[in-house]
Amino acid sequence: ISGKTLGTSNGDSLTTTLFVSAGSNYNTFASSIGNQNNTFSLWGVQVEAGSTATPFQTATGNKGTELELCQRYYQRYGMNASQATPISVAFLQSTTDASASMALPVTMRAAPSYGVSAAADVVVVWSAGTSATSSLSLDLSSPSGILFRITTSGLTTGQAGRFQVAAGATKFFELIAEI
Repeated sequence: ISGKTLGTSNGDSLTTTLFVSAGSNYNTFASSIGNQNNTFSLWGVQVEAGSTATPFQTATGNKGTELELCQRYYQRYGMNASQATPISVAFLQSTTDASASMALPVTMRAAPSYGVSAAADVVVVWSAGTSATSSLSLDLSSPSGILFRITTSGLTTGQAGRFQVAAGATKFFELIAEI
């Protein structure tokens, strides 16, 4: 859009389209993907007002620090098609209840809430098997750690296990501390 001034006429806009090629005909491709999800990761995008571009810069100049700053607001676990993603250690309190505590890798800006693709996508694994979660709740939540209450079935009271996201490209567990 070099030389173009946006906003000088009706309908002016900047549109970016990400396209995954599945052939030479866009219309055939667009109708064939239906509800499929494609994932795009972008980093290093800088949008500026005015006609002069400045050199790209991050808030801190360090990619690791940038990640930590982002994790203060949002963390996601899972979405691995081939293997499960551990979240924390779980303690099996009864045949239907487990608790799991998690020290967060970065102190979040506030006590987080959580989201999950589906309750059954997070599971408890222990020596005798795997149990899908029927419900999940936060017992305690602080910016540096959380304690979950997990309701499931078939647990062995008194054992330790793992609380994790089951393998699957669309299965996730997320922590949210947005403004």
